[in-house]
Amino acid sequence: MNQTVLIIEDEISLANNLAAALARGGVDSVIANSLAAASGRISSADYDLVCADIQLGDGSGLDFCEGMRRERPDLPVIMMTGQDTTVNRLRSEGFGASAFIAKPF
Repeated sequence: MNQTVLIIEDEISLANNLAAALARGGVDSVIANSLAAASGRISSADYDLVCADIQLGDGSGLDFCEGMRRERPDLPVIMMTGQDTTVNRLRSEGFGASAFIAKPF
C-alpha cells in the first residue's frame, strides 16, 4: 500500500515538482494550492504526511497545521518556507512539526 502525502503549497510549479519527486519514490500525493482546499482535503482522506508552506495566499500553513494537530496529533508535518526565521522555526517546533525546510530546496 502506497503512502499518501498532502502537499499544501500555493506555488503550483513547486507543488507539481514535489509531487513528481514523491511519485518517483513510489509515494502518492494530493496537492492543495490554498488553505481552503487543504481544509477540504484533510478531512476527506487519511494521509501519512503533510508538507505545508508557511505563507499561503489565503493564510498561514502554520495556523492550519497547528489546528490540524489537535485532531491528528500522530500525523507527521513538514513545514516548508522561503521565510526561514527563528520565529517560524520555533512556532513549527512548538506544535511538533517533524521537520522544517527552507526553500528553495
